Amino acid sequence: KLNNFAQAEKAYEKYLQVATDPAAKTKTLLALAAAKIGAHKPDEAQRIAEEIMRLQPEGRVNAEARLLAGDVQVERQRFDEAGKAFMGVALLYDDPAITPRALQKAAWAYQKAGKQEEADRVAKQLRDYQSGRREGLMQRFAKPLSEDDIVAIGRYYASQKPSPHSPGDADLVATGRY
Repeated sequence: KLNNFAQAEKAYEKYLQVATDPAAKTKTLLALAAAKIGAHKPDEAQRIAEEIMRLQPEGRVNAEARLLAGDVQVERQRFDEAGKAFMGVALLYDDPAITPRALQKAAWAYQKAGKQEEADRVAKQLRDYQSGRREGLMQRFAKPLSEDDIVAIGRYYASQKPSPHSPGDADLVATGRY
């Protein structure tokens, strides 16, 4: 939040040298990769995302790493590739927190890539969850959305730049404020 990515990188790297808990390490790697994106180091962030995917070949952490890989493509201004990465997450994971975020990011990325048809297709998926034509966990989150909400979500994400993840681990925060 303070945009001091270099300091955040150092703190995360220092923590990784002493951390022994695998779950804490992967969360820290996610935060480090996000800091690398914020510092405009997409190649380093990509390597970290790939490492996380190797360490966690499935599950929520893997999904977060895949979203991060999409964010790397956004940083590189490769919006079509980012859209594909985000859609891959939406297709692989039916998670109430991950799936809507992946769909929203995909719609935004396709819109930025000038692929309005793809962006509209992703918005349709949100509408299909909402109407019940498509079932899954996502349905309960999409159902209360109005058409204006869906359009607003697309506009909101179209106006956003990816931001680094904030650490949720109190020990990590204590290791170094950024």
